[in-house]
Amino acid sequence: MLSFLFKLIKFVFLSFVVIFGLIMAIGLLGVFFSDDNWEEEPLPKDEYSEYIPVEDDNSGQDTLLNGYMKHYRVWRDFDQNVFEGEYYVYDRDLKSSYLHRTRIADEQTTRNPAYNNYYLRNSELREKDSNLFYWTWIYETVLDHDKPLMSGMIAMFDSIQNAAQPDRLHFAEIIVSHVQYIPYSLIHALTCEEYISDDPYCEGFRCKYHRDGNPCVASIAHGIFAPVEFAYNLKGDCDTRVLLLMEILDHYGYDVKMLYSYEYGHAVLGINLPTTGYYVTLAGIRYYLWETTNTGWLPGQIEPQYQNMNYWVAMDTRF
Repeated sequence: MLSFLFKLIKFVFLSFVVIFGLIMAIGLLGVFFSDDNWEEEPLPKDEYSEYIPVEDDNSGQDTLLNGYMKHYRVWRDFDQNVFEGEYYVYDRDLKSSYLHRTRIADEQTTRNPAYNNYYLRNSELREKDSNLFYWTWIYETVLDHDKPLMSGMIAMFDSIQNAAQPDRLHFAEIIVSHVQYIPYSLIHALTCEEYISDDPYCEGFRCKYHRDGNPCVASIAHGIFAPVEFAYNLKGDCDTRVLLLMEILDHYGYDVKMLYSYEYGHAVLGINLPTTGYYVTLAGIRYYLWETTNTGWLPGQIEPQYQNMNYWVAMDTRF
């Protein structure tokens, strides 16, 4: 009897050791292959940008902006697949986008049919959160204006889609990872000196960013570049990047929103896809957070310091 009990105990102990060992091995493999350990490989080709002037023989036309910017882009998706392509942004479209963005304040009147429609449609939001009302209009009108001017970048993604034949989720990842690979530049309405002087102890993000000598573009109306401007100059921070992605993804039928946090001073893309992770709900629809300012982020992922969803809102932009 004692011999049987000893063998039973020994069997249970050995089984526990084996099971525990398997659990530990699986855990280590999970850590090794987890998203947190994702590392990008060097790109196999160099990117380049080239301005191509176009001679204008018509002296009666504006001869200041006649050429176009050509960008050859190379990037990786999350699976380390390399994608490449080139696109063009014409000076005339850049000028149109710039003038519209800088004149948005003049259009914010009920005499403007587009603003009047927005004003009436969002009367409840206007009373509840005037700041969100204001910025939703800024983003919406910028998106609406630039929508027909994105043909160059869309042609690049059309070519990639036809060649790679990705599924819907993967194609969205290809588009977003393209923007994730563009180096970050802070865009703001004030001068750099004003941001630094307003933060004497340099505790805020903007002051620290300037103190460390990071790239920025100052004195830009509304602190954003419109999608055409960003496609042209490749300088953008969080909301500028989201606007460009909203423009492109909307063209391909994705349901997207700008997700913004006052608390965090940050904006991310919100996308309605069958995935998991962190999301914000608008009208019963889940919009998963998608970080655009660095490589490797998938929908539903966000840094720990941004994970309180009570601090995020979805802007109901329609364009």
